[in-house]
Amino acid sequence: MACETAKKRRARLAGAVLVTAVVTALLFLAEDTPEKRYLNPLYLDALVLVAGLGLLGDAFAQARTGRLYSLLLRCVVGAAMTTIHVLQFAFDLCRGL
Repeated sequence: MACETAKKRRARLAGAVLVTAVVTALLFLAEDTPEKRYLNPLYLDALVLVAGLGLLGDAFAQARTGRLYSLLLRCVVGAAMTTIHVLQFAFDLCRGL
């Protein structure tokens, strides 16, 4: 039974990686800069903000069952990513970007 759950979990993780890669590739292809050297900073900030919120949500959802140091790492990294990109959005809005 535990093996089946692990297989399902791995399949979900692989699906999440695939969907993220496809969405990121589509955003890159839709980029409005002609040289296409980098992803639009607004798209990148949005993607990383969602990732940070996901880490925070996962850490809090697993608070009772997870290992403390793993939870702390997810919480700290998620909080840092979320804070940096919220501030980046605010900075871009102030600059009029």
